[in-house]
Amino acid sequence: MADRNDSGTLAGLLAQGSNEFVARHVGPAGDDVTQMLATVGASSLDALVAETVPASILLDPGNRPALSLGEAATEAGALAELQALASRNQVWRSYLGAGYHNTFTPEPIRRNVLENPGWYTAYTPYQAEISQGRLEALMVFQQMVIDLTGMEVANASLLDEATAAAEAMTMLRRANTANRAAGYFVEAGTHPQVIEVIRTRARWLDIPVTVGALDALDPATVYGAHLQNPDTEGRVRDLTDDIARLQAAGVKVCVGTDLLASVLLKPAGAQGADVVIGSAQRFGIPLGFGGPHAAFMATRQKLIRSMPGRIIGTSVDASGHTAYRMALQTREQHIRRDKATSNICTAQALLANMSAFYAIYHGPEGLRRIAQRTHGLARLLAAAVAEASGQAATGAASTTAGRQGASSPAGAAFPLPQHGVYFDTLTWRFADRAAADAVMARAEARRINLRRLDDQRVLVALDETVTLDDVADLVEVLTGNARGGSTASGSIGTDDTGTSGTTTSCATGATIRTLEDLAARQATDSDVLAGLLRTDTVLTHEVFHRFHSETEFVRYLKRLENRDISLVHSMIPLGSCTMKLNAAAEMAPITWPAFAHIHPFAPESQTQGYAAMLAQLGGWLADITGFAGVSFQPNSGAQGEYAGLQAIHEYLLAQGQPQRKVCLIPASAHGTNPASAQLAGLKIVVVACDEKGNIDVADLDAKIEAHRDTLACLMVTYPSTHGVFEASIRDICKKVHAAGGQVYMDGANMNAQAGLTKPGEIGADVCHLNLHKTFCIPHGGGGPGMGPIAVAKHLVPYLPAAPSLTAAPAGAGCAPGTQAGSARSQTGASGPTAEQGHTLAASSIKEGTQPGTVSAAAFGSALITPISWMYIRMMGSAGIRQATVMAILNANYIVHRLKGHYEVLYTGEHGRVAHECILDLRHFKAQYGVSAEDVAKRLMDYGFHAPTLSFPVPDTLMVEPTESENRAELDRFCDAMIAIRQEIADVAAGKWPADDNPLKNAPHTATEVAGEWNHPYSREQAAFPVPWLKGGKVWPTVKRIDNAAGDRNPVCTCPPLSGYQ
Repeated sequence: MADRNDSGTLAGLLAQGSNEFVARHVGPAGDDVTQMLATVGASSLDALVAETVPASILLDPGNRPALSLGEAATEAGALAELQALASRNQVWRSYLGAGYHNTFTPEPIRRNVLENPGWYTAYTPYQAEISQGRLEALMVFQQMVIDLTGMEVANASLLDEATAAAEAMTMLRRANTANRAAGYFVEAGTHPQVIEVIRTRARWLDIPVTVGALDALDPATVYGAHLQNPDTEGRVRDLTDDIARLQAAGVKVCVGTDLLASVLLKPAGAQGADVVIGSAQRFGIPLGFGGPHAAFMATRQKLIRSMPGRIIGTSVDASGHTAYRMALQTREQHIRRDKATSNICTAQALLANMSAFYAIYHGPEGLRRIAQRTHGLARLLAAAVAEASGQAATGAASTTAGRQGASSPAGAAFPLPQHGVYFDTLTWRFADRAAADAVMARAEARRINLRRLDDQRVLVALDETVTLDDVADLVEVLTGNARGGSTASGSIGTDDTGTSGTTTSCATGATIRTLEDLAARQATDSDVLAGLLRTDTVLTHEVFHRFHSETEFVRYLKRLENRDISLVHSMIPLGSCTMKLNAAAEMAPITWPAFAHIHPFAPESQTQGYAAMLAQLGGWLADITGFAGVSFQPNSGAQGEYAGLQAIHEYLLAQGQPQRKVCLIPASAHGTNPASAQLAGLKIVVVACDEKGNIDVADLDAKIEAHRDTLACLMVTYPSTHGVFEASIRDICKKVHAAGGQVYMDGANMNAQAGLTKPGEIGADVCHLNLHKTFCIPHGGGGPGMGPIAVAKHLVPYLPAAPSLTAAPAGAGCAPGTQAGSARSQTGASGPTAEQGHTLAASSIKEGTQPGTVSAAAFGSALITPISWMYIRMMGSAGIRQATVMAILNANYIVHRLKGHYEVLYTGEHGRVAHECILDLRHFKAQYGVSAEDVAKRLMDYGFHAPTLSFPVPDTLMVEPTESENRAELDRFCDAMIAIRQEIADVAAGKWPADDNPLKNAPHTATEVAGEWNHPYSREQAAFPVPWLKGGKVWPTVKRIDNAAGDRNPVCTCPPLSGYQ
């Protein structure tokens, strides 16, 4: 029989075609692989793997295939499959609200940022000198939030609104040292999913939470309060007196707010709030079935050091020029570990940048027009519904009634909105359940989603995409008066590819003409909001005024982009970060309307495409990890840690072992591990590492014995953060289990495991996966990320519960009780089905257990999961294994290329590293005064982002090349490192002074090189130390930044553009 892989036959060509993506994703190929194997001294790839991965855990593909993912699909084939799944989603017009709104993403932002690898492949800006573009954009985001909330400082985004609210609760407890009350109050009008996340966070921290009406609160019982304004039902109030009353009693106050409403309304800061949180989603970010979206937090200057998340500040560089940097990093988990303000690592930088650009694109006047138009259409809707029964929806009478909380007469045919003071969200109370049911039925017939609050109440939340035709449809749905009506069905439809959509109204011409007449009589200035409008001027910084033509706006975006290094320029060899290819085919589906325009609480009947896609992806991840269940809810790796530890804690409680609260964590662990354990209510006990970088088994034995009756779990990263596969890992897991504990495996280094071994096979009970590392979601300059957790069968019932809106009675149309946020949507993965290979099965919740909610949406940042689906589908079982093997080869190749120049700190039993290695530079500092930071900054002059600096060992560099870099790029990096080693030798030999040499002065800017030159080395040595740089160079735009100066006097608002440019 002919060989199917023989390219001389058609069958061979067809077989090769199925592997085309694998060949594009994996860098080394052909003779390069042979020569690299020779360099590392391995006879074959299998031999290299056998010398790297302990035999006790290595899955033998010859006897027992490690993965059951099937064969790789072509790019076109995978896209077609995913389009078929997307077409099963139904994109209705959603007016569900709850903090999520339809919005327009301006095309220049979509094409030049969201779809631009120069923006989405960059890393978190720890190396500020080559990150000035996105740092400026994040600073603009902070300035936007500060202005609109009326506060003094803001952070550079958080994961979602609910997480931000939970972070505010713990922040206020830290900040309010004068008030020893234990409790926290949450106003009942807060979005339901926000309340659920707050309750979960509070439970593990022993914070009693009271949810109720503000006027019933006894301030003596709480240290802090969370208020919502506008609230989830649309009610708008001036909270000034309420906040003052609470603060006079020693209570600090957080207000959840809406950014678009804040364009018009008196801001929460002006009302006295201590902290303000919310979501920037409606500033140009698609709904995406729940995310990713950038949340925000703003506070007073005096609380800045208690605020979680990254904060962008200004400082000066070595030449005295203004420069941006991440400020006050000593608050964060990678420094303070379990004492950090939060476990936050990844945030939502890309989405925050997009929302900032949305504000720049529209400017303050444009935002004001959007806000006025949205509010005006809400007033128009109220007026039109009221006119149907001869009532008046505007004017002093209705406004006063609404402010007093009065409802419309229960028997009115078409009642007034329940709350007479509103911005864009209206709630109607109908005469009885039957009347409300009829409204929901009419909405369903027109493919419109409304929010059912209870038996009698229905909510409508408008947004910037709403048209007069949409309002006409809503009038007819709410009143039942079609004015001679049509039964046509209108929706934002999708064709069979899931890539296009149009809006069709079914309203009659008579209704539309009535609305036009009402609109002609309606003033722009709102009587509904009289006395509640802001009087100050917002967004006064010049950045919000200069770039309103598309020409200037696009040039501004490009100027920012050109200040940064991303994967479009060179490899980013950051250890423990896995900066691999983010392929265009993987990214394409995130802009498809069938994925992008789904509300997170849309009915399950409208999200069948998402359900099928997530079922397949969950099944694949369960297969890769060797586990039984998967939850996609965590929005980052750190949140995955929190969710996984919560599952362990819940399980132990269900087993009647509440005393088990000790979490063993190796000293080498990433800082999120102890920070997450603390949030999950666990007590951290540190386990030492031995001289080889492995867990010190003797110390582990002693710690297990000392805490045998209280041991909850061990958190372990595998391969370790020292870059090696520890041979004793299986025995370590058995020891923990024997003592009654569970094993949490940090999946940050899964790129060295996939296809070779599995956490479930090794002995772990739960593992989080960084989809933004191993599974190709881009890092976005600091987010989005996604950290789903995979768990063993006994932990499946304790996966995070899905958030939901208030359930309505059965059979009530588009009732939240049947929406995708309901408890039955959150989940474990079961075995294969005939239709899709794997499925997600409902959690079997044991009676008495209460799995908590960790994110605002059931499936976290669902919009980016198609990226990982595409990656796995185009790689297949063999491709996933090949990627892992090549990542190991690339890392070991770097080790051998740099041998004799740099010492590798840790290796495995056979002298191999896993997918990353640690270069020991400590002796350079001791002997020659050259630090690891000097080497990191000098790499910028060579066109590279530095490896991970001083983690997990101070004055080292951790290098991870990933499988995507080819031999030529690896050689370029190694040549740069060898050239820098020669520069260190020249400093040691006295060729250059210890305080005036290319390393100490790095990085060098074009301005500096073109100016007066007084250094003992040449301009060419400074800027073009190796020949390839003359073919194209990324210039740092600032010199080395003074971090200490920036932290001594943190300035976290935008400086004048002239001061920077």
